Amino acid sequence: MLILAGCTFNFPQTTSADVENHRSGVMVEKYELKANRVRALSDWFSHHRDGWERSSVSYVPNLIVHAQHADGDTTTINLMSDMVIAYNKAGQFNQRFGVAELSALRELIKQN
Repeated sequence: MLILAGCTFNFPQTTSADVENHRSGVMVEKYELKANRVRALSDWFSHHRDGWERSSVSYVPNLIVHAQHADGDTTTINLMSDMVIAYNKAGQFNQRFGVAELSALRELIKQN
């Protein structure tokens, strides 16, 4: 019997973030998130700490967020059609989310 348990993903307090929109792996747009959106991004991750799985798979960039944290570290987030991949000094993690959760996250990181 194999039991898989999800990991907790730590997303430190975020001070700034920029977003890159990619098409077929090529960046087509880049912008910086405003402070209210950065706070909302941190809040989203604080409500979704559990259920992450460690991953070593490489993914084509889609919708990328580079979140800079108060401790000087950066987390890179790749939003795919049905999952979120996040990596920082702790490693790479992914989690599948439903349409509503991913739509909410995409709405948070829209350009103002």
